[in-house]
Amino acid sequence: MNKSGFTLLELTISTALLVIIFSLGLVAMKTSSASVSLNRGKSQLQEEARRLMLVLTQELEQAIKPAPQGTTIPYGAKALTIINGGQGIRFQIPANPAFTAFSAPIEYRFQTEDTPVAGGLFPFGNAWLDPGEDSNNDGILNRNIVRVQGGQTRALGAANSIADATFELLENGNLLRISLVLTAPIGDTRSQLVTYEFQRDIYLMN
Repeated sequence: MNKSGFTLLELTISTALLVIIFSLGLVAMKTSSASVSLNRGKSQLQEEARRLMLVLTQELEQAIKPAPQGTTIPYGAKALTIINGGQGIRFQIPANPAFTAFSAPIEYRFQTEDTPVAGGLFPFGNAWLDPGEDSNNDGILNRNIVRVQGGQTRALGAANSIADATFELLENGNLLRISLVLTAPIGDTRSQLVTYEFQRDIYLMN
């Protein structure tokens, strides 16, 4: 009577095939998980940038812009200027419809506690609170734009993922271009960041 069964060679081949299939499935799962984390992180950064820009636009549209050649700005006002090497601005807004009174000077400044490591992977820092970076001892890595007026300083919006921010005047001072780079860690690893770059031109009406 014939007996059916698996030979040692057949068992070895079957086991090898199962290992290969399992490994491919594991790689696919990891790739899919990483892609989901990346997309989720980018969506969060996009929302931070969008909300911050709404806050910036509401006040900056009212800023006194530089006077075109041959004209002057209202008496007592100071035109919007770029400060801190392009990482801040100083401006005033009208305090009445007649343009005879103006606010105390307002400054927007980019500030960050994230220190880039020489020769590191990321030019703006790693988005982690490393030893020695918590300059205000609040336990948070602060990376934001702050508003300063009359000795009062406050962070604008809830965005705390700004790795870099620059301000630039265009079209003879009629437009203010704001460029942002936002970053956030992916998971618990310090070797990967999700990055989102955002740029918006704001028309200065006054």
